[in-house]
Amino acid sequence: MIDVNWDDNAKAAVNTYNDWALENDLGIHAFFEHLTNNGHTQPKTVADAVEVFGAKWPSSRYNFAWWDSDTEQMLLGCNETSDTVCTRAEFEEYVKEQEGEEWTHVVNFGFSEQAQCKIISEHGDFLWVKVDGAGCPATYKKSELKPIKPTISKDAKRQLELYVQYRVDKYGDYAMKSDLSDYMSHHDII
Repeated sequence: MIDVNWDDNAKAAVNTYNDWALENDLGIHAFFEHLTNNGHTQPKTVADAVEVFGAKWPSSRYNFAWWDSDTEQMLLGCNETSDTVCTRAEFEEYVKEQEGEEWTHVVNFGFSEQAQCKIISEHGDFLWVKVDGAGCPATYKKSELKPIKPTISKDAKRQLELYVQYRVDKYGDYAMKSDLSDYMSHHDII
């Protein structure tokens, strides 16, 4: 039978915690997590990189994001390493999936083509615009963009008109007529 000196083991555990606690001001629960993970953190993901850098890749000079476990920082690099979290392409694809493209306007693009776009920023009478299918944003005058209106069918419009008329007749709710008119002004009827 092995003779274990439990007092020495308890003292060693307390000393280990004290040493760790001096370096990390995180509390006993974090220490237990540290012990159960054997000091290893969870592998970082593309979502972690997006959280650290925001929705824009920080520098076009680098193609890889990697996690430095010594400094606990997300860093950029030119070469893939064993600590690589994601490539720039994976990062940008993830961001695009998360935000989805919400095109807000239509602009003449090319000779007779129209393309969907969204405004990135305004500068006086000019807009910095991201155009669907274009590689990089472009500048347009405000007058060159037309807002995309949601569509509504003639049948749905008629249903709304009947409902509003019912509310007016039954409850005297005349404000609904102007509300419907305002609503319809923001839609294209197909």
